[in-house]
Amino acid sequence: MELKIDGNLIKSQDALYAAIKEQISLPDHFGNNLDALWDALTEINSGITIIINNKVKLKENLGEYGDKLIKLFHDLINENNAHKLLIK
Repeated sequence: MELKIDGNLIKSQDALYAAIKEQISLPDHFGNNLDALWDALTEINSGITIIINNKVKLKENLGEYGDKLIKLFHDLINENNAHKLLIK
């Protein structure tokens, strides 16, 4: 399974979560926040490859939230090595 996030296209938190929902199945009660994203991603045991394109633009568009998002992805990889993170 892949999750692709393009910093050129993600201009808000709402756009971020809309893009994620288009690509992976999330529970109906998903809360559009980093805690909910963590919970959803840690439930995926089969492995997910997260691809971030245009990281600088993503951080520019999301500000501090972009930094927290990337940290969450790094923490996810550290917790479960079935997951992969590619940053371009």
